Amino acid sequence: MWEKYNMKMKIFAGVLIFCISISPVVAKKGNTPHTTNKSAQVDTNKKIDTVVVVKTVIKTDTLLIMEKGSNIKSEDNVDRSTNCLNKGLGAISVLVNLITLITIIAIAIGLFEYDKWRKIRKVAERASNNIKRIEKEVQEKGAGITNQISSLIHNNIKRIEKEVQEKGAGITDQISSLIGKPSKELTEQLDELSKKIEFLENMGLPLKFQDYMNRGIALYFEGKYEIALKAFDEAIKLAPKDAIVWDNKGLMLNKLGKYEEAMQAHNKAIGLDPKNATAWYNKACIYSLKSDKNNAFKILSKAIELDANFKEQAKKDEDFESLWNDEDFKRIVG
Repeated sequence: MWEKYNMKMKIFAGVLIFCISISPVVAKKGNTPHTTNKSAQVDTNKKIDTVVVVKTVIKTDTLLIMEKGSNIKSEDNVDRSTNCLNKGLGAISVLVNLITLITIIAIAIGLFEYDKWRKIRKVAERASNNIKRIEKEVQEKGAGITNQISSLIHNNIKRIEKEVQEKGAGITDQISSLIGKPSKELTEQLDELSKKIEFLENMGLPLKFQDYMNRGIALYFEGKYEIALKAFDEAIKLAPKDAIVWDNKGLMLNKLGKYEEAMQAHNKAIGLDPKNATAWYNKACIYSLKSDKNNAFKILSKAIELDANFKEQAKKDEDFESLWNDEDFKRIVG
């Protein structure tokens, strides 16, 4: 602002000097209108010199102003550069502070997690020690308990096994044949015996011949002929020369409609014990079911000859239903 003021003052000074310089000339010209050519020439030269001086002054001031303006622009550029540099340094400082803050937070989190992990590890170690302690106590105390339990189980198994053999033999004696239905009391005994036999089998004990026989008999009265047949087959493996088990197998095959196989099983039983009246009677039933009346009467007569009780049994046995009205049948069963 001061530079512009100085320039104006200098211009004003130049104009003032110019006015002062030309004022005498004007005055003389007004007083002596008829001057000589020489005086006019002198005045003209002075006027030219004054103008030159004014122009020189003005030019000099203009150059000074331009130079100062250039200096001002340079200073402005330096200020702008300085400001940009300061702003850049400020941004870098903020970024460094931010990175530092993030680093501090990360370190804090890491320390927190490490402390947390260390606490978890201590808890895990304590738990592991407790487990080892409990495991040791279980092993020490469990050994004695296991021995007691094993002894108790062994004694119970022996007791049940003895009961099965005794009661099984008694049931077999009561059911000399599978003809007819057992009493309610005998059925309950069979059910209880079957459960005990199943218990022994689940305990891994090998079943005996009598066990398979009693199981087969119980399954037969339950109408489970297929499973009963398997039980009698297992019994035959243990006692292949027992006539009763062969006869029972023949009866299961008869119930399943396998008459030829049933006939072979009954013949096997008769071959092992020709006086087995039940085997003769069951064989006669098969002939009746096959509508072979002559062989049915012949074999039935043999069964009644060995055991007269089969007369009454034949009168109500559905296997002989087709022969009930036959005169020969009535004569045989009396």
